[in-house]
Amino acid sequence: MSLRAKGLAYIVIMIYYNGDFTDIGFIEDETPRKLLCLIDLFSDRSVLKLGKKYPGLFGQDFRTAQDVYERFLSNRELSRDLWTDLVIKKRPRGEVAEGLKQLTFYQSEQKHAELAKRQIMADYESEKDDIASYFGKIFGFSPPKKLLIILLQTGAESGSTGRCIAINDSQTALIGYLFSTDEITNKKSMVLGIILHELLHSLIESNGILNRKNPDSYLFEETLVDYFLPNGILSHRLKHSEPRDIDIYQKENIIFRPSSKSMSEGLLPIIKEYDDSFAERTIWEHLKKSAFRIYLNE
Repeated sequence: MSLRAKGLAYIVIMIYYNGDFTDIGFIEDETPRKLLCLIDLFSDRSVLKLGKKYPGLFGQDFRTAQDVYERFLSNRELSRDLWTDLVIKKRPRGEVAEGLKQLTFYQSEQKHAELAKRQIMADYESEKDDIASYFGKIFGFSPPKKLLIILLQTGAESGSTGRCIAINDSQTALIGYLFSTDEITNKKSMVLGIILHELLHSLIESNGILNRKNPDSYLFEETLVDYFLPNGILSHRLKHSEPRDIDIYQKENIIFRPSSKSMSEGLLPIIKEYDDSFAERTIWEHLKKSAFRIYLNE
């Protein structure tokens, strides 16, 4: 979901934990906030194509924003290095700041940011043992010691989305969560699920699970994670939703992500089989016995 140009409220949360929360702090620097806006805007490649085809319709701000995105955020390695410098090492990047100075970012009041913070922390605190257990049994992962969450309240009436932004190492994950008023006030069960979905992406990357030489590995990853969270077989085990047939999860997920339809249909019987013997082995061990092993590192 693209972030609307107007009506933003943002706050950045740093959550440190080793099983338990040990510290909570805030990042006030505007740079990471603005960069998250660009990530959400330009993650849909069709927007970039339209900007190049019809530059007059978008204006100078759009072209400058597009240039900043392409220079610093469109490449995964460059993006990771940038976020590591800005957020983890606290090392300013003058060339990025200079580009962002030329852009106008519209803000609205941070009406529900505090509510979102309290909800995320309370939900995680109540579920952290189950989360750690399921992440270990299903994926073979331990939670990172440091989770950085950038919260952005959008001007949209409904909906929310997450972004796995960067991974410093297996100890640190950086996630963006963009939410509407409706999502925080009326659909509370989805909030932590979306954040955990993005955390899974971070852990998959930092643990080197997938074969990135396969160009479809990112689509495979997205499709697989969709089957677990925020709307899948792990969401109901964490009591985010009522138990449902996996076919229903699959149909709803491809509505949200149409590009995954073929991959999702191929994975469906394999996920059903895994669910029947849930957590007896990791999903990676299960996938190694299927045709989808081509997406895994040996």
